[in-house]
Amino acid sequence: MKSVRSAVSDRPHITKKLASSLLSLDDIMKAQTIFCYISFRDEPGTHEIIRALIDMGKTVCVPRTYDDGTMEAVKIDSFEGLRRGGLGVLEPDSGDIVEKSNIDVVIMPGLCYDKMGFRLGYGKGYYDRYLTDFQGLKIGLCFDECMVDDVLREPHDVAADMVITQSRVLHTV
Repeated sequence: MKSVRSAVSDRPHITKKLASSLLSLDDIMKAQTIFCYISFRDEPGTHEIIRALIDMGKTVCVPRTYDDGTMEAVKIDSFEGLRRGGLGVLEPDSGDIVEKSNIDVVIMPGLCYDKMGFRLGYGKGYYDRYLTDFQGLKIGLCFDECMVDDVLREPHDVAADMVITQSRVLHTV
């Protein structure tokens, strides 16, 4: 069994596996518009995923957050013009807002996920508020060592429909 230290040092390699699994999904291939978090701290990396989606001709949007706890999806074509937002995460300073109803897939951030698709994030609730009435597919990315049996959740928490780790694709619905 790997130590946590060696698992962390393997994260760039693991991130490539996660990206490969995600990008090969039929749901991603068929999707026109994908809303993806920009990775931050210990979250699975999404920079290469975002670049690949753009190269595939997908409409890619990323979050722009506000102090009132809301966020919106903003279309990007590259990482140019992004700035550090209030939480230190890269965000678009400007760009076209994409209506939620036009988004096919949301790739959700999380520090850990459980088998039901619930996640532990940084505790601000942006995604739970945004996804309350979202009708598309919700996908979480997670390192194997960050999958847990149960995440303490609240009634307003929104689960992912699918969680991808480096070793499996878990359908939660």
